[in-house]
Formats: sequence, C-alpha cells, structure tokens
Amino acid sequence: MTKGEIQTLRLFIWPLSILLGITAILILQYGRDNLFLMVNAIHHPLADRLFTWITWLGDGWMNILVLIWFVFQSRKWLVHGAAAFLLSFLFSRLGKDILFNGAFRPVKYFEAGGTVIRTIEGLQIHEYNTFPSGHTITAFSMFLILSLYFRKSSLTLFFLCMAILVGFSRIYLAQHFPTDVFAGAIIGVTVTLLTYIFIEQYRQKHPDKFKDLPVIKYTPHA
Repeated sequence: MTKGEIQTLRLFIWPLSILLGITAILILQYGRDNLFLMVNAIHHPLADRLFTWITWLGDGWMNILVLIWFVFQSRKWLVHGAAAFLLSFLFSRLGKDILFNGAFRPVKYFEAGGTVIRTIEGLQIHEYNTFPSGHTITAFSMFLILSLYFRKSSLTLFFLCMAILVGFSRIYLAQHFPTDVFAGAIIGVTVTLLTYIFIEQYRQKHPDKFKDLPVIKYTPHA
C-alpha cells in the first residue's frame, strides 16, 4: 500500500475502532434491548426527517450510482467498488437469509413481549431478518472506497461521519438493534479492506489489468 492509502485507512479506521469499542462497552453494560430503547426514547421532528433521508445513503441504489460514476472516472476504482459492493451484499444476505433468517427486528421483537416502541408515521418498518444491518454494511463499504479514492483527510472524516450517521439512523428509525449496526460496520469495513488489498496485489502482478483510466470517456461538445 502507498503512504496515502495507509494514512487514509488510519484516519477512517482508528476513530471508528474507538467508537466501536465504546459501543461494545455500552452493549455489554446495558444489553442490546435496553440500549435500543434508550435510543428509541430520543426523538425530535427535525431528527425524524434528517435520519429518514440519511438512511437512504445506505441503500444499494446509492452504491450503484457511485459505480456508474466510476465508469466515467476509472476502471481500477470501478473494479474496487464493484467487488466491495458485491461481497458486502453477499455477506449481508448470508446473515439475513441463512444464518439468522427470520430473526425479529425491534418492532416485532418488542411487540411479542408486549412493549410498544416509537416509530415514525408513514415510514415502512420491517419486521424480520434483523442481523446484520445491510444499510450499515453498504454505507461503510461505499464510504471507505470513496475515502480511498479521494485520499483527502477532510473528505475521509466527512465520509466516516456519514457512514456512522447511516448506522445510527437504522437504530433511530427502529429498523435495527445496536448489535446489527455494530456488526454491519465491522463487516462493511473488513470486506472492503480485504477486497481492496487483494485487488491491489493482483494489479501489482498484472500491471496491465484494471488501469486507472475511464471505462467510458466523456468528452463534452464545445
């Protein structure tokens, strides 16, 4: 890895590691259910609207838009983005559809126990396949790739903050438990980092592959 790549990864991963450590302590201290209820008790109309929009940054369509943008920027980064997106998606479906298929999401879980939680009127609340948080996986994967692409400290911190906000939005909107988001962040970053390292090692052995040139070159008319 280049010095710029290492600096970007440190700036993205170290603050995230600290936040994940604090989150792990809170989960152990209060438990998954109580920690969710603590977040669920926090609400404000502006926050409702803000997080309803922010959560869409973790939707798969946002990642596809980034991939389309890479088509006009760089074949290398298109491959990086596509590989990270595909593997992140597969790990998400592995957890949701196979390992933890049918696991209750918060609204269904607390409903079974007779507890009514706060939800936002008009927002579709899912009931099953809670683990892990797919939006969180997608957000951390996409924003890590963008951080590595731009390699600017200010943008890296911005992208990290946006990924964190997407993860928090999933809890705030009562779509996921803190543990779902915790796992999603780890999966998104880990899968993206491993695919990035693997592809870069492959490119070093095959320098003619995945050149840093646009797949489609757009030339505006005069």
